[in-house]
Amino acid sequence: MRWPEDAARRDQCAQDGVRCLLVVAPGAAIPVVGDGEDWVYRSADERDVATRIDGLRRRSVGSRPRVVPVLPVGLSPEEQCVARRLLASPGRLVRRQDLFVHDLDEVVDSLAGRLAAVGWRISAVGPSGFLIDECEAGQR
Repeated sequence: MRWPEDAARRDQCAQDGVRCLLVVAPGAAIPVVGDGEDWVYRSADERDVATRIDGLRRRSVGSRPRVVPVLPVGLSPEEQCVARRLLASPGRLVRRQDLFVHDLDEVVDSLAGRLAAVGWRISAVGPSGFLIDECEAGQR
């Protein structure tokens, strides 16, 4: 959106949690941006604009307002430990060595099915660790 011409729209987007790229007019003061925003000069080339938009998309997973689910009843202590650690950092890698449980892969596999039912997906990130992000409830 154009800055400063669309200042009112910017406020509405922030309230609605919509990501915004502010396109700054020549001579306008550079705005202070929030988590869901970025800016470019109006003279920016397509590659710079695309890079900024891609950055907003990548940041949106970890920075969106979200409600942490009530953990399903019946989780083992190990599943509770892993769930709490992953949910503390949605969209970010949690290293294997930071998840202090025995049989980690089995615990994560079991937990993935239970959390998918309440709208969270656990993904393995190679041999490094895991991340959790939102998904449609029931989708794994």
